[in-house]
Amino acid sequence: MRIRALVLGAAALLALAVGGCGEDAEPARPPGGGGNVAGGSGDGVKLDNVDACALLSDEELQTFFGEPAGGKEPRDGVFMKACALDNASEKSYVFISVMVTPTGDKEQFDYNKSVAKNPVAVSGVGDEAFGWYDEDEAQIEARHRGAVVGVGLTLHVGAGTLDDPKATLDKVTVLAKQALARL
Repeated sequence: MRIRALVLGAAALLALAVGGCGEDAEPARPPGGGGNVAGGSGDGVKLDNVDACALLSDEELQTFFGEPAGGKEPRDGVFMKACALDNASEKSYVFISVMVTPTGDKEQFDYNKSVAKNPVAVSGVGDEAFGWYDEDEAQIEARHRGAVVGVGLTLHVGAGTLDDPKATLDKVTVLAKQALARL
C-alpha cells in the first residue's frame, strides 16, 4: 500500500513538473485515447475544454479579495488545467486546478488527502471535499465529475500571515462552489 501511494505521489509530481516544460507541448493522453475525459457516464469533465482562468469571474474574485482582481496566468500541465489569479496589490493569489489523472479521481483525491496538512472534511462541495489551512494559505480540494479540483489562496512571500485562516478557508469554500458550478 505504501509503495502504491509513493507511485501515485511520484506520478502527480511528475505531471506537475512535466507540465511546466514548454508552453506549446501537447499534453500526454491517458491510455485508450480518452482525450482527457473524466467519468465513465459521458458527463465527466472534458479537460481539453477547461479554461481554469475562466472558472471564477472578476466580480467573484473582487468580492473574495476585497479589492480588484489582478492578472490571470494559465499554469497548465500534463493531466491538469490550472490558473494563478492575483489580486490587484499582488499580495496574494488564488490558484485553481482541474486534474484528470489515469489513476482516477478517487485514488488521486484519497492520496492528496493523505498527504495534506491536517485535512478537515468540507461538505457541500463536489462529490466529496477536504480542506486545510495554515498561517499563509488555505486550500479546498474536491472530487467533481471524475476530476480532482483544487482551489486555494496563498500569500506571496513577505506578505505576512492570514488574519483568520479558518475564515479564509470558509471563503475559499465559496470560491470552490462557484468554480464547480462552471465546470
